[in-house]
Amino acid sequence: SDGQYRDQVRPEGVLLLADIKRSGEAVAHNGSASLWDIGDGVLCLEFHTKMNALDPEVLAMIRQAIEIVPRQHKALVIYNEGSNFSVGANLGLLLFMANIAAWDLIGEKVEEGQQTYRALKYAPFPVVGAPAGMALGGSCECLLHCDAIQAHSETYMGLVEAAVGVIPAWGGCKELLQRWVVNRRRPGGPMPPIIKCFETISTATVSRSAA
Repeated sequence: SDGQYRDQVRPEGVLLLADIKRSGEAVAHNGSASLWDIGDGVLCLEFHTKMNALDPEVLAMIRQAIEIVPRQHKALVIYNEGSNFSVGANLGLLLFMANIAAWDLIGEKVEEGQQTYRALKYAPFPVVGAPAGMALGGSCECLLHCDAIQAHSETYMGLVEAAVGVIPAWGGCKELLQRWVVNRRRPGGPMPPIIKCFETISTATVSRSAA
């Protein structure tokens, strides 16, 4: 290298979401998420809240995507070009509801997330999560409900809710346990995977590089 700055050359076949956004309109959108047609029968679900935090509108767009894809498309990719895939659920909203003792509303939002991710898991088409940067808490749970994960290098994923005094509430606990149960390298018996999951969740462990 001669120390000079040069334009980065994009490898052939690399598609950027920014190109799609400049050339067309979203298939669907709200204030927190958008759905883009990226060709070949594939739609891309993009989060665009502050730090890509998950809120009720993001969940609503996931449900809308599940309805739209089967009509004229074949698959869904969950991806964005932010610094982080998502820092997780909007805990500020949860704190506000707790401060006004809106316990029933909190319960409704927990169930809404569970039902949304369950619908994603059993959608009648392939769903691929494509994270980069941090994918924490509720966004990690979202990825765990995808059919496949194509993680960028240096992706940091984890169920970190215990660090703020709550537990993963949108299905992440059972998805993590399911993965340890089917892990052929685990020790025998029913307890080792349960203990491993408990340790991972209770210590808010984050992967060093999901790729």
